[in-house]
Amino acid sequence: MGLRYDLFVSMASVVAAAVLGVLVGALAGSAPEWLDTLVMRLVDIIASFPSFILAIIISVALGGSIGTLIFSIALVLLPLHARGTRAAMLTERSKPYADAARAMAIPPVRIVLVHLLPNSLRPTITQMAIDMSNAIMITAALSFLGFGIQSPIPEWGLMVNEGASYIVNGQWWVTFFPGLAILSVVLALFFIDLGLKEIRGDA
Repeated sequence: MGLRYDLFVSMASVVAAAVLGVLVGALAGSAPEWLDTLVMRLVDIIASFPSFILAIIISVALGGSIGTLIFSIALVLLPLHARGTRAAMLTERSKPYADAARAMAIPPVRIVLVHLLPNSLRPTITQMAIDMSNAIMITAALSFLGFGIQSPIPEWGLMVNEGASYIVNGQWWVTFFPGLAILSVVLALFFIDLGLKEIRGDA
């Protein structure tokens, strides 16, 4: 049952980070230079905090709940998607088809949404696989420390925490199997990410 909650939190946070990050990156990559600089400086401020520390701060400030956990992880992952989308947008808008669209007096918003943005999503798709593994580890770590999902919800990090007291009695399996489940899912997502990069030709 722990898989259900960990996957739900990680998938929801990754999707939220991807959507918001793509919107922020598309805005920065298509906006005037001053707005691009302003948006990316705000993204840099978020990225300057260690991701796990930032997630803890948000969870402590807003209280431990599934909604708070999703929000904190999404905010931590947002800069990666924003930067990747912005870089792709800058590349796409300098290509001949973008120049042709501007020469045809197509509205800038249509150029961004119809022409540039769809061609700038490849980095986001592959980033989401590795983000899933990061989100699961952050979810488990926050729950282990008491800042994430709370008992009696069955969550892997919480199970590891509650099972730690049984190790001194020789009941090592209470902690071992939830930890093994976390490791197995993270490794599976890591190999999926490698496969996607090979398909794209990045590896």
